[in-house]
This record gives sequence, structure tokens and C-alpha cells, in this order.
Amino acid sequence: MTVPVKILSVLTGLSLAGSVQARIWTNDRGATVVAVLVAVRDAEVDLKLQDGRIVAVPKNVFSGADQAYILEWVTVSYTHLRAHET
Repeated sequence: MTVPVKILSVLTGLSLAGSVQARIWTNDRGATVVAVLVAVRDAEVDLKLQDGRIVAVPKNVFSGADQAYILEWVTVSYTHLRAHET
């Protein structure tokens, strides 16, 4: 799914502005990290780690559950954005 940069910027703002909770992310090797999803691009996501750093991670390294969460996050954020357009 391609998300235009304008929408990506707004989605990032929505994520950071709302009450956002960290979650445990698991990669395809079973390693985990606690982070907040802050942006989604074509092939990568940006995660905000507990120490405040933001890291870009390829989407395809995540577990199926995490990839489903990413898709849901984009869908909900996009729906929220569309609902607030004037």
C-alpha cells in the first residue's frame, strides 16, 4: 500500500498527538522490542523506542500479528483523517 507523504505526515501527527501505548514487537527470528508505531511507509515503519530514539525497520521482518497491527493502524488512522477533512 502506498501512502502519500502528505497523509503520512498527518498520520504521524495523529499518532503522536493521541494517547499512544507502546507494544511488544516481534521479528521473524523471535527477538522483541517495546516501542510505539509512529509512521508507516511503503516498505518500512518508524518505531519510537523507550529511550526516545526513532528507528526505521523493514515491515517484512515483523511477525504476522505485528504486520496485521500495522495494517490496522494505517486503516484506523486513514479513516480518522478522512472523518476530519473539511
